[in-house]
Amino acid sequence: MWLTAPASISDRAWPRALRPVQNRQPQSFFCQGSLPMRLKMGLLAIVLLASASPSFAQAAEPTDAASCKAEEASLDQDIAQARARGQMLRRRQLTDSLAALQAHCEAMMAAKDPATQIKRQEQEIQQLRIELERAEAQLRKLKAGKS
Repeated sequence: MWLTAPASISDRAWPRALRPVQNRQPQSFFCQGSLPMRLKMGLLAIVLLASASPSFAQAAEPTDAASCKAEEASLDQDIAQARARGQMLRRRQLTDSLAALQAHCEAMMAAKDPATQIKRQEQEIQQLRIELERAEAQLRKLKAGKS
């Protein structure tokens, strides 16, 4: 906040710290220099994102049963610690993360199961057969209309 003195009061009447500065606009750190404001703010945002701690980054999804079990054990331990400290919001968030992890691991294991892969291939073959029958029916109609 910049103070301006009335014309009747001299500059010496003000304490040094509150003495008004004539014809001077306040400048912030971002307004100095030759770079435009938007560019400076963009660079600041990039620096802040680059220096963000790894705790904000999302953990990598586990790729096998052992890493799923290890991640589940880690989340269970964190849930127990949150419960012991009375951090109910954190415990709820960790419980949601655990449920999502378990769903991911179950889907991943089901996809790796040979019976599931066989079933998926059979469904794909059935869909291709239906598509082939439609194409053959269209071809017959075109040949019948041509004759």
